[in-house]
Amino acid sequence: MQKRKCVRNSGNALKAARTAFYFLATLFLLVMAMPHPAQAYVDPGSGSMIWQILAASIVGSLFYLRKAVNWVRSRIGSSTRIDSVR
Repeated sequence: MQKRKCVRNSGNALKAARTAFYFLATLFLLVMAMPHPAQAYVDPGSGSMIWQILAASIVGSLFYLRKAVNWVRSRIGSSTRIDSVR
């Protein structure tokens, strides 16, 4: 008796997943683009605080990423390092 190899057709599954993702992303963007009546007051200082938090998070993650890349390169043995701007 021969064993049958089970081979999945991953191309169709990948295409279906990509189509579903694009559909959900488009639907999300359309929902977010529609105006909704505001039911609360948002202080202008709150918006500034949110932007400051986002900016600090991005800059902090870049510093962390640089340190992680240098650590990986030192483990691998690469001689090039990502140094700070001089």
